[in-house]
Order: sequence, then structure tokens, then C-alpha cells
Amino acid sequence: MTINFDPSEWKHFSLRDKIAQMIMVRVRGDYYYNEHWYRESLKKWLKVDGIGGVITFGGSIHGTYYNIQQFQKWAKYPLLVAADYERGLGQWMSGATLFPSNMALAATDNLDLAYEQGHITALEARALG
Repeated sequence: MTINFDPSEWKHFSLRDKIAQMIMVRVRGDYYYNEHWYRESLKKWLKVDGIGGVITFGGSIHGTYYNIQQFQKWAKYPLLVAADYERGLGQWMSGATLFPSNMALAATDNLDLAYEQGHITALEARALG
């Protein structure tokens, strides 16, 4: 998905839009939110209020991919998508790579393994959007 945004537009943002851009909300990586109220609230926060981003937790790689695509379509401005992937995407979602803890990785004293873990995590995260 290509996102077009001219950073010079920032100077035209209202104070409310600038504050909204500093807000991120937690989202799950399920295909659909069963709680209709949350889905509708999230859609409003993205489309009307222009919040700045989402942080993903749980679910599956397929649901997370679908949701990120949908959230970007709803968003007033391009979103910052964040996640907590220090052990790989498999730490939070099914269908992705789960690595050993950072302490275990450090115990190997092998920088190549650390690099490879980071590389794989980056590839998988980028594929989600």
C-alpha cells in the first residue's frame, strides 16, 4: 500500500489535529472485532478525529494484515503502526516466527544470529503493512 502525504501539510493542521496525531490506540489482530461498539469507535477515531497510529497485539498474521489495510483506508492521515516484537511477531500472533528471549540470544554471543533475528522480524512486520 502506497501512502502519499506531504509533510508540509503539517503546518496547516489545527491544534486538535496535532494533538490527535500524538494518540495511538491498542488494536487486536483478529479479522473482525466482535464488539461492534469498538469497531465503530475506532473507525471514528481514525476517520474523523485523525488519531496518529495503532499498536497491534494478538490475533493472527492474516487478521493483522487485513486490519492494518482497513485502518489505513479509514484513516484521515497515514497511520504509524507500532508493535512489540522483540521476540518476533510470533510473540503476539499466530502464524509468525517466535524467537528465543533476548537473554538467550545474547548468551550465544553471536552477532550474526542477532542480526538474522532482527532481519526476519523486520521482513515479517513489513509484510503486515
